[in-house]
Amino acid sequence: MRVDPATREAVGTVDVGLGAIGLATGAGSIWATTHETNQVVRVDPNSAQVLARIDVPEHPEGVAADDQAVWASSEGEGQLLRIDPATNEVVATIEVGKEPRHVGLAFGRVWITNYGSGTVSVVDPVTNKLVKTVKADAGSEGICFADGSVWVANVDAGTVTRIDPGTYKIIATFPGGLFNEGLAADGDEIWLAVTGHGEVAPIDAATNTVGNGITTGLSPRRLLIREHELWVANTDDGSISVVPLS
Repeated sequence: MRVDPATREAVGTVDVGLGAIGLATGAGSIWATTHETNQVVRVDPNSAQVLARIDVPEHPEGVAADDQAVWASSEGEGQLLRIDPATNEVVATIEVGKEPRHVGLAFGRVWITNYGSGTVSVVDPVTNKLVKTVKADAGSEGICFADGSVWVANVDAGTVTRIDPGTYKIIATFPGGLFNEGLAADGDEIWLAVTGHGEVAPIDAATNTVGNGITTGLSPRRLLIREHELWVANTDDGSISVVPLS
């Protein structure tokens, strides 16, 4: 779905396939994963046309992209897939943890949360090799990067884990809320989707604590920060909430 940020209205849709779940921008395109049809779909943001449908292993979920590569997780196979945006082909497959979910790019590494093993896999994008597996907490899901750290939402444990990207050591693990899942960061703003409470809540990096929640829709999961606003996708009522940020 394409939304006009000024009017808050849906202005068009693109048919990518059943189970569309992951979304990223990079290499001049939008990239979507389709969990049920097992594809990574490339979309032109100007024409809203599908440019390529790339077949990948079972149940792709998370995706991240830049000009050099597109990275997608295969939840069914426990793999991270590297796609070359110049050819739209899978050029590397890396074994990671059990049921990998979200993918992020930061600190010169690719970071993958593994829901089934409660871990974070760290991959070197130069060598396409796994360099570290960090134990987080039960049900590792959302991931973001802020204040020189990696932040992971552990949905089953209801916690947030903070990781030092230089040493791969845990700085802190602290309560997040019932079924907290999504994370987003921009500058010093860090926000957590507390799915079970229908809220989003700020994270204070100075104290490693979660602040008071703001009610959104039912089951908020995916977050985006843009131009001092927090955009929230609410799964169970099919809505988008927009929260002004200071």
